Amino acid sequence: MPPESTPALTIALLDSLRDEAENATRLAVDPLGLVLAACPNGDSRERELGAYVAAGLAMGNVVAIGRSVTRVLDCWRTGAALPFTVHRWVRGPDMEHLLGRLSELQAHYGSLEGAFLDGYSPGRGVASGLSRLSALVREGLPTTRGIVSLSADPADGSACKRLCLFLRWMVRQGGFDLGLWSRVSPADLVVPLDVHVIGFARRYGLTTRATVNWVMADEVTARFRALAPEDPLRWDFAISHYGMMKGWA
Repeated sequence: MPPESTPALTIALLDSLRDEAENATRLAVDPLGLVLAACPNGDSRERELGAYVAAGLAMGNVVAIGRSVTRVLDCWRTGAALPFTVHRWVRGPDMEHLLGRLSELQAHYGSLEGAFLDGYSPGRGVASGLSRLSALVREGLPTTRGIVSLSADPADGSACKRLCLFLRWMVRQGGFDLGLWSRVSPADLVVPLDVHVIGFARRYGLTTRATVNWVMADEVTARFRALAPEDPLRWDFAISHYGMMKGWA
């Protein structure tokens, strides 16, 4: 049980965070905003692929993320060569391999949703779907640190923060999400454990675990699911961006 000093987690509190942090100003500095800017014509395959890239590079400082995502999406759209260093440990060849493989999967399955559905069972969470998608992405690619980090697998214990973020964008309707996938239930989504969501989870006693892994992600998601069974990630954007603005210490 959380200590008595731990504040209560309520829908009213969470909705107040949405009122404050879910706005166009915050979307403009979010990786998803960069996808919308880079893919303005609404082509679903283009946005799906761009979103995978943007979520995959969503690590570290938001300004640095923005620069890296913009550079990759610009090069992808224009056919320009990528620099050797794309973002942190992700290299140009990693990203070129990834973009090629994602395009192959879209062509074969009709979309990345089709590849995900190859392992997904509605009502049983997203872990098996993510494992299948990651296995398909890695197929035939070099096992560099960049490729592995861009295709994390919950079966390895990873919290899969970036892929869970990608799924949120693809599956949720409304708010600041794309809602491109229609055959995956929002109820099955798992929270992307970025540093701000982790800070919130510890502030409100949603987890006492020290290790950030899939078990923690499932545990935190269960607390949100208790309040919103059909849409446990409805507050994810607001929690993360409020943390960026004011912190959760």
